[in-house]
Amino acid sequence: MHSDEPAATPPPDAIDAMCMRRDAILVALGAAVIAMVGGGAALGAFSRGNVGMSAWVMRATALAALALAALAAILLEIHHRRTERRLDGFRVANGDLRDTAVRKDEFLANVSHELRTPLNVVLGYIDLLLDNSFGPLEPAQRDILHRITKNASNLSHLINDLVDLSRIEAGRMRIEMEIVDLEPLFTDLTAVMQILLAGHDVTFRAEIVPGCDRLHADPDRLKQIVSNLLVNAVKFTERGSITLLATPGRGDRVVITVTDTGIGIPKADHEAIFEPFRQVHERERRAPGAGIGLSISSRLATLMGGSLGVESEPEHGSRFVLELGGPPAEAPLAAFTLRKVS
Repeated sequence: MHSDEPAATPPPDAIDAMCMRRDAILVALGAAVIAMVGGGAALGAFSRGNVGMSAWVMRATALAALALAALAAILLEIHHRRTERRLDGFRVANGDLRDTAVRKDEFLANVSHELRTPLNVVLGYIDLLLDNSFGPLEPAQRDILHRITKNASNLSHLINDLVDLSRIEAGRMRIEMEIVDLEPLFTDLTAVMQILLAGHDVTFRAEIVPGCDRLHADPDRLKQIVSNLLVNAVKFTERGSITLLATPGRGDRVVITVTDTGIGIPKADHEAIFEPFRQVHERERRAPGAGIGLSISSRLATLMGGSLGVESEPEHGSRFVLELGGPPAEAPLAAFTLRKVS
């Protein structure tokens, strides 16, 4: 049965593969010619009882070798030119992708800035209203303003995350390393968690193992990372517990872990959760958010000379592990600013 449809054109990779097979066959045929000529010469010499080859056999063998060498040189030149053409195409495509990425980062930074300014104005006026600066408020009015503040704050956090992501990808994120005291940070985060977990069947515990109360990091970025991890734990833990713990790591490093009894993460998705705008859970189990908090946290940890990883199984909770360097032992303590994060 014949079809009237035209034959599909093979993709470029398939065409290259066919060309390479064709060239290999031609080289093999050339080699076979030399083998046959050489073999025939050896057989004729044996049948005549001669030790050396006749002059015509030697000339034929030399001509066949020259032809094969010329063929190989032509084929190599063809492959070289074809490869150069493809590399030129890749270079152009990569350049276009870099330009697009730069424009995207600039767009995110500009739009985020333009959104953040009026949003801060809105939040400022709401604070004035809640302080009764324009007169007393009814309970219902105050409740509505609190809800507006909560949603506006969530939007402000999202905008800040977009700004941070664009700065990191553009290589413009500023990191200021200091010796950080963990005790005030853990105390402040404990107070925040008590508010976030109000009305939830979840307990929270924070602990610093003796000797692990200081590390070398950017204090603001450290607080941002740990806050992101705790907020994620609250989102995906309906009951059970959440634990914030600082323990000794390898050498002089300090490990901060956030452990929860939430829904967990499949092992196949352990790397994907650190990609921007990725949410690996099923739609009905997803928490609100853009999916960039873990990506930012992972990159900030790397910028501070540390790492962020995860250990998790579905329905068995998650354990996020942040590892950072301790206070530099070779430098005197006075050379660094000891900053309490609060």
